[in-house]
Amino acid sequence: GRSGGPAKKARFDRRVEQAAESARPGDGVRVIVHPEGGTNLSALARALGAAGTHVRVHRRIGDISLEVPGSALPWLKGLAGVESVSIDSEVAAAPLQPVPNRSAASVGPFKKTSHLRSILGLAGDDPTGNGIGVAVVDSGIAPVADLAGRIAAFYDFTGGQDGVATAPVDGYGHGTHVAGLIAGSGARSSGQHSGVAPNARLIGLRVLD
Repeated sequence: GRSGGPAKKARFDRRVEQAAESARPGDGVRVIVHPEGGTNLSALARALGAAGTHVRVHRRIGDISLEVPGSALPWLKGLAGVESVSIDSEVAAAPLQPVPNRSAASVGPFKKTSHLRSILGLAGDDPTGNGIGVAVVDSGIAPVADLAGRIAAFYDFTGGQDGVATAPVDGYGHGTHVAGLIAGSGARSSGQHSGVAPNARLIGLRVLD
């Protein structure tokens, strides 16, 4: 143990704890390992490779992902240098939902309801942002179809400029993603992926280049 006390154990998120309790010894579990501060990533990756496969070091975020058999999870919890472990979940877009009573093979039509607004408990008659202007201080806003007619003004502050009025652009996509969550019309998804306030105006302030 450390300083004569019990050995410190890594924190597992709920899904890793469930996997540790229910996974069969041969079942593979994809996890993300977050090291303790000051831990040598390369050395930890080598140690993890002794029990796991597909080990990848993500130096920009300082984490390591890998697949381990269920039987190795208790070992991982006590491995020196590991602060916490979480499940490496698959991420996918929410699929478009066909109108009820249509065959599964049908291409459409689709329900014109916002998936995002429904997650937030907003009904179709709740406020949609009419008359509201929202400033997006980010990497810019690209004039994509879901934001057509929604960008009321755009100013570029990058390169030491003092807010030059210009055509909307976004070289990285982050600001466009944020703008879509705010005021996207859902034009490309029959309204299902519209923003929280699809009738709001956007004012783009590009500060990230």
